[in-house]
Amino acid sequence: GLALSIKPTAIVAIGAALTALLWRDGFSIFKKKGWVAFVGIMTLEVGPWLLKNDCFAGNPFFPYAISWVGGRTFPAWSQERLLHENQQFLPMNHGFFSILSLPWRFTMPGSGDDQFIGPLLLVFFPLFFILRFKNYSLKFLWRTLLLSFLFGLTLSHMLRFSIPAFVLAFLILSAALTSLKDIKWNLLWIGVIAFSALLCFGQYLSLGSNWYNGWEIWSGGENRQAYVARKTVLGNVTQWVNKTLPNDVRFLAVGDAQVLYLERSVYANSVFDEQFFAVAAQKEKDPAGILRRLKEMGITHIVFDKVMGGIHSKEYRQYELNKDQWRKIYDFVHRGLEPLMADGGNVIYQVREKLRGKDLDLSNPFALFPLQWWDFNADLENKNYVKAKAELELLKDFFPGDPQVERDEIKLYKMEKAK
Repeated sequence: GLALSIKPTAIVAIGAALTALLWRDGFSIFKKKGWVAFVGIMTLEVGPWLLKNDCFAGNPFFPYAISWVGGRTFPAWSQERLLHENQQFLPMNHGFFSILSLPWRFTMPGSGDDQFIGPLLLVFFPLFFILRFKNYSLKFLWRTLLLSFLFGLTLSHMLRFSIPAFVLAFLILSAALTSLKDIKWNLLWIGVIAFSALLCFGQYLSLGSNWYNGWEIWSGGENRQAYVARKTVLGNVTQWVNKTLPNDVRFLAVGDAQVLYLERSVYANSVFDEQFFAVAAQKEKDPAGILRRLKEMGITHIVFDKVMGGIHSKEYRQYELNKDQWRKIYDFVHRGLEPLMADGGNVIYQVREKLRGKDLDLSNPFALFPLQWWDFNADLENKNYVKAKAELELLKDFFPGDPQVERDEIKLYKMEKAK
């Protein structure tokens, strides 16, 4: 429960358990001593999530109930994206067939997934309607299971909201089948679980070695800082910052909000927030206005993730700007930022005290952010050179003299010539 409390999944488990208690005993349950323990557990499970949201967003239930509670909001396109992500896994728009196929789609793995829990549950789920749960605890868990699935699917089609229900399902099956007098069911269940565990062991071992690869740190051959530098996208950047820059600097993170190991104050936009530079370009008259806005926020340095920033800009349509607005950002980059450190697609700049003359040698961290750049590359790949050329002309208007645009122009020329 504590592990799940950083996500709203805890609300599902707690709500289902409370409703299951009221199902049998009604509100008389609150007259018993058990409610004290229940409230205590609920506070531990849900409290950290509610407190975190209230501190960061002014709404304990963020990103839900914004119209009721208020607090931090996000743009309409972000709401559409959030709703899409919550609905895409289990679309229910195929009429009656959607209902019939729901158990299969709900439990079977998607393309490319190597999991066995869903299929295993799908095979044994009919037993829930055959077994008789005489024990009060099993009856309570059975009700909680049904309500967990109901509440989880009501909140979201993402399966993480139904994690408590999957856990409860296996707990109930284990308790019910091992308590049967027929030893065959007992042995069958134990054998299936053991076989599945063996199948899962290789997968989890592979995941652990590929994603975490912690042998060096476990064996004492690597310290925390070296591990972070090796395994995180901003590893080398965070090491450089934590060793080089004073503690009182304040960063603006652009492109991606993964700045957990940056041991400095950071203002980070999530993918559902309005991006600082997009808003500044729309509301400020010139680069001086952008610089003033940064100073008012106390920002002294900026860290860019150019690659993820471009991907997020495309997926979440964060930078739908016109030529004048892109020009403002481009001019500010060349006149208001001082490059300090670069590591691949990650770049750190210091915000200048005042604007200077253009530094044309400065790389453009926003080169991949315009949607037109992604359209250009898609048309280039599809050999639609007429549209690609029109999009390239827009990019040249956005970023005149930018090396990335010049490289794209050469690429287009070579592909047209080859044709």
